[in-house]
Amino acid sequence: MQFDTLNGEALGDPSRVIRTKNDRNSAESVTYRFEGMSAASVSALFASSSEPIADFKFFISSDGTKWTEHAKKKIAIYDVPLSAKNWTQRLYTLADLPLDAAYLKIEFPKGGKNSWNLQLGHVEIRVKPKPPTEL
Repeated sequence: MQFDTLNGEALGDPSRVIRTKNDRNSAESVTYRFEGMSAASVSALFASSSEPIADFKFFISSDGTKWTEHAKKKIAIYDVPLSAKNWTQRLYTLADLPLDAAYLKIEFPKGGKNSWNLQLGHVEIRVKPKPPTEL
């Protein structure tokens, strides 16, 4: 995995995470850790004119070792065409995370035509506020 800073202005994101290879046998991923996660928003960029869009998979864990794929029905998707429709920004909103969610793993799809196609952009994780310990 590496950061891609090319075409940041045209794509609306100055630095994105990309795969370094498009291996058909193993998937690369990025993992975030935040105690008390309640929801997440993820921005992805696809060169949609060069191949069909292949989505990320999202996994949730309480301990970072046992992972459960987040149900697709709990993920809202919104597409925005960019750069003369050669690129698509796909916004994922993950809702109803389990109460004990502490880790979010974003898994890139296996294979594909180009290793740089599907780029992970902005990630926003929302956490549940902690109750006050004193009044």
